[in-house]
Amino acid sequence: MNGIFPTLWRKVFIIPIPKSSDCNAISNFRPISILPFLSKVLEAVAYKQISSFIFSNNILSPYQSGFRPGRSTTTALLKVKEDVREGMEKSKLTVLILIDFSNAFNSIDHDILLALLSHLNISFSAQE
Repeated sequence: MNGIFPTLWRKVFIIPIPKSSDCNAISNFRPISILPFLSKVLEAVAYKQISSFIFSNNILSPYQSGFRPGRSTTTALLKVKEDVREGMEKSKLTVLILIDFSNAFNSIDHDILLALLSHLNISFSAQE
């Protein structure tokens, strides 16, 4: 493999889907991206390989719920609920701070991410 992601695989067909019955305002549409089939196949293969590497090397925190088989936001909430209940039973002070991470990926420093991946021996040599 030569580390090149084909240009054609990066072409996206975007379909605007209305969010409400009012189709007069652009803000009432959400974009749906249709990616080429082979790019989705490559994504699935890469996901499987990286996930296997991460799980076999025990890289994730045991409390990580997202992107793990058998875990969800429900399991994360149950863990928080159980921690609060346990703290109350033991008469401990419990403080809960909630942070919205819905756009967390958009704020990642890509140089730090690439350095971390390099440290884990994950190559990032794909080119355009």
